[in-house]
Amino acid sequence: MSSEPVFVGYVTIPAMTVVALSATIGAWILMRSLRTRSSKWLFGFIVAFISWVPLAWAMRTHLPETLYSTGAYKHLPPYTLMWLEIAGFSLFASGAAVCFLLVALGVARPNNSFKPTPLRGAA
Repeated sequence: MSSEPVFVGYVTIPAMTVVALSATIGAWILMRSLRTRSSKWLFGFIVAFISWVPLAWAMRTHLPETLYSTGAYKHLPPYTLMWLEIAGFSLFASGAAVCFLLVALGVARPNNSFKPTPLRGAA
């Protein structure tokens, strides 16, 4: 008997839930504090990325039987659903990464006014 379902059920899913929740809360805080277009897009991409997981699961479990019953599965190229899952995942992940980069580049750096003044030979 394999221990994989126990690991996935008791470790991976709660860890993924904590990571997704903290990423969403962090994007929400950024969106509310910065109020820039890129921070709003970052929040949207993170929410879409997180919602893609149950959508891909539903697509993997329910869509093939619907396509088989209608006969539309014969007209699809092989691995179409797998490539659709990969394309959605990569679209949302790369969109969130680009938006995070834009948010990080848009944050103004504070002026470092605590630099020591040069003595200019007065020492």
